[in-house]
Amino acid sequence: MRFYHQKSFYNPKAQLSRELGVVSFIASESENLFEVFAGGGSRTVMYSIFARPTEMYSNEASRSALCELKANIIINGIKNVKLFNEDIFKLSSVLYLEGKRFDFIDLDPFGSPSPYLPYIFLTVKEGTYIYITSTDMPTLAGKRKAYGFKLYGTYIPYMPFYPEVGLRALLYKLQSVAMEFSYTIDPLFFLYEGYAYRLLIRVGRFKGYPPLGFIYRCPNCGNYGVSKEPKGRCELCGSENESSGNIWIGRLKSQGFLTKMLDIAEELGFEKAKDFIKRALSEEDFPLYCELRSLHLRMMPRVSYVIKKLRERGFKSSRTMFSPTGIKTDAPFEEIMKVLTQSTDPSL
Repeated sequence: MRFYHQKSFYNPKAQLSRELGVVSFIASESENLFEVFAGGGSRTVMYSIFARPTEMYSNEASRSALCELKANIIINGIKNVKLFNEDIFKLSSVLYLEGKRFDFIDLDPFGSPSPYLPYIFLTVKEGTYIYITSTDMPTLAGKRKAYGFKLYGTYIPYMPFYPEVGLRALLYKLQSVAMEFSYTIDPLFFLYEGYAYRLLIRVGRFKGYPPLGFIYRCPNCGNYGVSKEPKGRCELCGSENESSGNIWIGRLKSQGFLTKMLDIAEELGFEKAKDFIKRALSEEDFPLYCELRSLHLRMMPRVSYVIKKLRERGFKSSRTMFSPTGIKTDAPFEEIMKVLTQSTDPSL
C-alpha cells in the first residue's frame, strides 16, 4: 500500500481510527461503502485493499484533494471506486432520489458532524452502519454552551467526566436525527483520542422510547449519576445538582461486535486496533466514569487499588479509556468515597 499526499489534510495520528474503520467494515459484513469526505484517500486506499467492498462511493468537494485521491487510487491499482466531486448536501439528495442506500457510511468531517446528519440519513436503511468522527471538542466538553444547543440540541455542562458527557451528547444528537426518519441507533464502539471522537453505530427501526435521560452532579460533595428525570437536589448532602439537558444514558458499546472485531484485527495484523479492542472489551459499560482527580483528596490511592477494593466489596469495576485516573463501576458514590477515605494503599 502506497499513499501520496501534498495539499490534502493527512493525520498520521489517525492510523488507529483508520484500522478500526477497516475492521468494523469487515465485521459488519457490509458490501457497499459511502465515504462522505474522502480527502486525499488514506481511508479510501485502506478500505479498498483490506476490506474490499464490492462497491465504493468516495466523495471529495475539494478539487486539489480530489487530484490526490485520484493519484492514490491509480498508484494502488484500485478499480471499484466511484469518485464524486460534489457538495455533500447536493450529492446525498441526488443519491436519495436515485434510491441509493448504503450498508456502511464513513463520515469524517472537520469539526461537528451535526450539520451533515440529516442528509446522511437520506442514504441509510435498516441495518446501515455509520462510522462517525467529531473534532468539535470544546462544544462537547461543555465550554461553548450556546453552540451545544445549536449543534446538538441539548445543554452540555462542563463536568469532571466531560469526555463521556460529550460522547453521550453526540449520541443524543444521532438518536434525535434517527428518530426523524423513524430509526433508532445502536452504539457498537467508541474511540476517544482527546482531540476527537470516533464511534460506530448501527441503524435500526424505531421500536420504542430510547435510553434518554439526564446526567447530574453535586458541586458540593461530588455525587453523580444518571436518571430518567432531572434530579434537583443531591440525595446525599441536599445541595442543588448541576444537570445536563436530554442526553443518551444507554450503553456505549457491544461486547459481541468488539469480540468479532478482535478476531479480524488479529487476522489482518493490525496491532494498534487489536490492543485497543482488548482494552475496550475489558472496560465496564456503566453510565459515567468516576474521575478520581476531581475529588481533590489529600492522599489519592492508585487506580488499581481502588478497583481491587471495589471488587472485594462485590462491585464491578475497571479502568476507563476516557481517562487514566478514572474508573468505571456500578458502586454508589458513597462506596467509592469509603474506599478512598479508608485507603491503606501501601504506595501512599
